[in-house]
Amino acid sequence: MPSPDTRIATLAEYAALRGLDAAKLARTLTRHGALPEAVADPAGEAQYRVADLDRARGYAPGWVTLEEYAAKRGLALSTVRSGWRARYREVWPAPVSKRGRADVFEEAALDRVRRVAAGLPPDAEGSPDDLLTRAQVAEYLGVAEETVREAVWSGRLPRGVDVGDGVVRWRRGAVEEARVGDPQPGVDI
Repeated sequence: MPSPDTRIATLAEYAALRGLDAAKLARTLTRHGALPEAVADPAGEAQYRVADLDRARGYAPGWVTLEEYAAKRGLALSTVRSGWRARYREVWPAPVSKRGRADVFEEAALDRVRRVAAGLPPDAEGSPDDLLTRAQVAEYLGVAEETVREAVWSGRLPRGVDVGDGVVRWRRGAVEEARVGDPQPGVDI
């Protein structure tokens, strides 16, 4: 995640930096009560942290609209907007801001919903580099070991890594990515 912008600017400087109309920006932020607290006021002109102004406009590192999230993950917008919101209410996040009329969410919170939709725990367990046995993969995915074997054979799960002497292990991250990318989670891995 990129680090927040630490620069300080007046509203006019910020508007020029972001290619915005300064008067419209001031009106919008004031009208919606979103104008952040000034950090400096030399010579009578308030100055703000650029990151605070970005956040007030709904732009912050790790924040996305549903449309941006769906496009970034290669998902249908209707799947995210209607399907997930209705099916996974218990993990559906509250918006953190608005960008125009669009709600803005933390990308990590939407990733949690995506994991639940794929039949995985909301939060990643262990490290993505953990090496799992076939039995551990089966337990993690909630399927039989034979299903794991068939999924590897058919290409729905990646081939494991030979760690020596014919012993095969699967990276947890590869298993999760295959599961999250599954168009019909829970059907047959």
